[in-house]
Amino acid sequence: MKFCIPTRILLPRKTKKDISFPLNVNTFANQHHRIKYNAKEIFYDYIDSLDLKQKFTKPVRIHYKYYAEQLRNFDESNIGGGLDKFLCDALVKSKILIDDNYKHVKHYTFEYMGIKKDYDWGRDDLKGYCEVIINTVD
Repeated sequence: MKFCIPTRILLPRKTKKDISFPLNVNTFANQHHRIKYNAKEIFYDYIDSLDLKQKFTKPVRIHYKYYAEQLRNFDESNIGGGLDKFLCDALVKSKILIDDNYKHVKHYTFEYMGIKKDYDWGRDDLKGYCEVIINTVD
């Protein structure tokens, strides 16, 4: 299975400008629990909108190909850990994965692919993305 996910989401605000929420470990760790909950719900809705049909009953390997939105130094495990947490939780909620524990997600890898701003999320302020490839482990 192959699909793309954003590396940040926009949290709508009633009175102010939308909040840009990068899907990384640092942002997630330092936000209020309501903001984290809202970010996860928006991400879950995005995964549901992909209408992914394949269900995995055997253990899987998940590979992330990260395309940055700008040239900056970054900690790969910060971004990879955040994307993995959001995605695995969403896949379990959507019943694509049975669970996201070590028995079901055997291995995940993260690969930096450089800068690429051509993925169209329908908004000019969302440029970075991550291609996700999920395969069963024999």
